[in-house]
Amino acid sequence: MTSACSVPCPTQTNALPTTNRSTKLLSRLLSLTVLCACLPVIGIAVWLAPDSSGMGTHMQLGLRPCSYLEATGIPCATCGMTTAFSHAAHGNLIQSFIAQPAGMLFCLLLAVMSLLSLYTLVMGISLLPLLSIFWRPRSFLLLGIIVGLAWGYKIMMVQMGY
Repeated sequence: MTSACSVPCPTQTNALPTTNRSTKLLSRLLSLTVLCACLPVIGIAVWLAPDSSGMGTHMQLGLRPCSYLEATGIPCATCGMTTAFSHAAHGNLIQSFIAQPAGMLFCLLLAVMSLLSLYTLVMGISLLPLLSIFWRPRSFLLLGIIVGLAWGYKIMMVQMGY
């Protein structure tokens, strides 16, 4: 069955640009949100002076020492993350890796996400295709493996006196 009117109605032609404008607005809003989440973390990491022991930089923020480390003598899975972030933010990637490999990787990932979100914000393109690649169960499994391996490395480094 065909339509009585072969010429598109004005409401149909106006609907597409409005949807396109709102999609671009939502894409830019998502990019701005990601940028606003990443930049303060990197800014704080730049502001902090990395602790030479490889752990404890977080105490400059008024936080207490790691209670897990104090109670067991074994570092927790996030011991050294703030120090690694600070080293990486200052461009000392080797020191960052030594302090906490996962922390170095996460800081670099945050920097890349900041740049990508800034680019998509300016260009008005969607960040969703990229985010959907990483927002999968496989990615979270990989994240857990990376943190677990980095934790094992940190335990070994503390036991060896580093």
